[in-house]
Amino acid sequence: MEDRELYDIRSASRRVRRSRQSIYSWMRHGMPYRLVGGRRYIAHDDLLTALRERIRAKRSTQFRKSV
Repeated sequence: MEDRELYDIRSASRRVRRSRQSIYSWMRHGMPYRLVGGRRYIAHDDLLTALRERIRAKRSTQFRKSV
């Protein structure tokens, strides 16, 4: 499987319009990344999958009934 594109942290944050701190948090919580020459890179598909998961999680909590 060939990745379409790899992003460094700054490019990834710009691509999905989230802060670099958010990207680091996603990585700590399991988003796959690669180390190349000591730098972290994220595959395009992995980045968009992580973003979709966060959007779904946020939406599901918005519609829960409070008790």
